[in-house]
Amino acid sequence: METATNFIDKLIEKLERYFSITVKISKLKSIENSAMLATLVLSKLSVFLMLLIFVLFCSFGLSFYLGELLGKLYYGFVIVSMIFLILAILFHFYLHKILLKPVCKIFIDKLS
Repeated sequence: METATNFIDKLIEKLERYFSITVKISKLKSIENSAMLATLVLSKLSVFLMLLIFVLFCSFGLSFYLGELLGKLYYGFVIVSMIFLILAILFHFYLHKILLKPVCKIFIDKLS
């Protein structure tokens, strides 16, 4: 009888260790996935900021160029501003299809 209880005690100890190790592994996997997601977000954000600066300088250049062509500097800025307004309206209506679904898919892929 004592060997059966001894066997059950050892089995319970091993199960406790197994579940403890499983929980630790799950935590480490969650930390790894979170770190990978944070790295992905930061890298994409830095590329986005560089592109934003590029677009900003190109829009200034285009505004000045159009202003010279049209004779008044502010005409160029008004035209470029209208272009950005139209793009903003299009993004507002089509943002879900263009941006949100692919970004959500990337996050889900990285977290799973």
